[in-house]
Amino acid sequence: KQWYQRRVAITAGDEQVKVQYMSFLIGEAHRSSTPKPTNKDVMLVEEGEYTLYARAFGYTGFMASKSLIKQEFGILANELKKAGVEVEWSYPITMGYNSPWDSEKRFEVAFAAKAAPSPKPKDLDEICKDIECAKADIHDVKGAPNVQRKDYYEANVIMTEVDVDPTTKKATTAAYNVAFKRLYRYITGNNEKGMNINMTVPVRNKLVIKDNEVSHQFMSFVLPAALTDIPAPKDSKVVQTKEKAYSVYEKAFGGVISEADSETVYSREFKNLWAELTVAGIKPDFQELYTFEYTDPKDNEQRHEVAVLISQNSDIAMEI
Repeated sequence: KQWYQRRVAITAGDEQVKVQYMSFLIGEAHRSSTPKPTNKDVMLVEEGEYTLYARAFGYTGFMASKSLIKQEFGILANELKKAGVEVEWSYPITMGYNSPWDSEKRFEVAFAAKAAPSPKPKDLDEICKDIECAKADIHDVKGAPNVQRKDYYEANVIMTEVDVDPTTKKATTAAYNVAFKRLYRYITGNNEKGMNINMTVPVRNKLVIKDNEVSHQFMSFVLPAALTDIPAPKDSKVVQTKEKAYSVYEKAFGGVISEADSETVYSREFKNLWAELTVAGIKPDFQELYTFEYTDPKDNEQRHEVAVLISQNSDIAMEI
């Protein structure tokens, strides 16, 4: 048995708890074959490495009182401020290590070490001066300074499925390259009219999540808005369709991403997106995720975006 528990209370600037999560660490004996949860409210998550600054203390009674926990957080915060340590003040964490019935108790309060800021993305207006960008209305999101809401217009698109490894539930770089080449060949003449079609941005990857795993991935290009005589694809794996309008919450970041670091970087940025939305009191449905690529991988300045679909049942927060 492992009585370790971790509670994460995510707060906003007004120090009010917006949402609270509890988690158990899966023991080593079960990590290679962890069963999937049957309760839809339980998520099985693979956490990356992280650093905490923690203060441990004991207590008497069945559970640590709220006043004692608050007092210990205050002591920890003062010590960290004296030492000049930067932490994520909006993410207080408590950790319990024993049964409430044990005679000796260990409890910890902690703050996560402040993560390095994401690299600055290339300015979107600058990009869209040189190449056509998919048309969208853009809004700031109240309480989430690094997130925007984008309302994309109806558009003609071409898309293809990206092969996902059935074992790892992930797409390899080779699979992404194959998908990109299918779409690129379409716009460079591999269509029923032999027509060359201008490239647009972003290159979009859609990840469909089912049972906490990626079930399907699709790559797509938006066709130029002025193109009306749209040729049919020659490649049976390329589909041309009219896409309905949709909205996403997105977070942009820059930096050159190596193949080796790709999974780590995107995982980090999706977590950052989730964290900012949570602090803002928004609980999006993470069943349909996107990555948007705006720049050539060889460019010095890069713009990448991670995004989550806003479903009809999602909370919406905008600065009008």
